[in-house]
Amino acid sequence: MRSVAATSIALITGIAFLGTMALLIEARHHNFYGGPLSEKMMQLAYIHLHGLPDDPEKRARLESGIFGLNLLPPQAVLPPAAAERFNRAGITFAYVQENVRPGNGSYLCQATDIGLIPAVAANIAAALSIVPGDVLRAMNLKTIVLCGDLLQGKKKVGGFPVPPDNLMLLSLTHRTRPADIQDFFLHEFYHLFEARNNITADANWDRLYKGYANAYRGAADSSNNLIGKGKPGFINRYSQSFAYEDRAEIFAKLMTDRPALMQLITTRNDQVLYSKTQYVAETARLLMKIDIAPF
Repeated sequence: MRSVAATSIALITGIAFLGTMALLIEARHHNFYGGPLSEKMMQLAYIHLHGLPDDPEKRARLESGIFGLNLLPPQAVLPPAAAERFNRAGITFAYVQENVRPGNGSYLCQATDIGLIPAVAANIAAALSIVPGDVLRAMNLKTIVLCGDLLQGKKKVGGFPVPPDNLMLLSLTHRTRPADIQDFFLHEFYHLFEARNNITADANWDRLYKGYANAYRGAADSSNNLIGKGKPGFINRYSQSFAYEDRAEIFAKLMTDRPALMQLITTRNDQVLYSKTQYVAETARLLMKIDIAPF
């Protein structure tokens, strides 16, 4: 009897241990916000036990960990054709009425000025207009959370994708000109694209191209994103920070300001930047079905 009881206790203890470790690993994988794991672990445990609620807003709040989240259907802020395209892709907008820290982490999503949403939403729709519908659906972007300012510590950031939660956080105040809004959204969209295709770490790119700081130096300075402000081989100063930022900047500029990028390459006779641009364009052609070849 004792051996049976001891075996049962050991089995239950083992299962509990394995379950705890699985939740810890999953929480660590999901916790892109940089916060403590305990809250995410409890959130995941609740989902495992109870499933996700049927109500879309409650579901989005639970999945994202942003419990003040309010959904805003595309048809509320977009023209009919664009709204229908977003609906087919399963993408909706969201906002917050109070400052929140997603995942209780290091980011602060400030209360949304709802009056700014339609213009930003329209530019996001314009940015995605040439992405094929099947590719857009495959990206599995479910929620675009529009914050007032988006802060990491005291530093303002434009946005960032959270692939495990199928969402993207964006600042409404980061850029104001239509072309600039499209540019920074497409930059973040390319990060999501690389994450979905498991190519954020690209060994072939790293073999071909060098010279990265591997640090964000003065990243909040908007002039760092201007075409032509980087050293030879780079589109701007921001692209010098990390290889994945370099590719995202090239993709965004190919989509929004290809003539200026081509002029920079031609004026400098910059063969390295030309090679990088061809590389990103070919990746987009093969995996996104978008023709943005530089010449």
